[in-house]
Amino acid sequence: SSPPGELALNLAYGREYLLGSVQGPPLAFWLADIAFRAAGNNVFGVYLLSQICFVVSFWAIFRLGCAIVGAQHAVLGVLLTITITAFAFSSVEFGPHILAQPLWALTLLSGPEGGFTDDEEDGARLRGFVTAQLGPRVLRADTAPLACLAAMALGPVWS
Repeated sequence: SSPPGELALNLAYGREYLLGSVQGPPLAFWLADIAFRAAGNNVFGVYLLSQICFVVSFWAIFRLGCAIVGAQHAVLGVLLTITITAFAFSSVEFGPHILAQPLWALTLLSGPEGGFTDDEEDGARLRGFVTAQLGPRVLRADTAPLACLAAMALGPVWS
């Protein structure tokens, strides 16, 4: 039987070491091919790479949560994220969207609908975050990260 999802296609793109494709940036394909070869031409290497991406994502969420709201709430945040991830993503696949998860968890801090307090904002700046505003409107907590990513893709929004 064939590997699940688009894993075979990702390995084919990775083996060719293309500089890009319609599937996305090439780094995920290259890493998938390297992991496949490192595991003795076995898809287990790619599955392991996928799980490493998930673990790094959860670690980043936990560390960020500890710094902002404390360890107990950070554990709750990770558990909720694991629950959402278990139902939303196939952890046996690997591609650009899986590789990007740890990067999103490490780089984007979105506030509550009421906004950050001054202390929270100062704490985020001390930890290396760059603040940005998307305008005067209050966005919902579930749409604000998507709006932020779209604004980042369109150009600089840093304040």
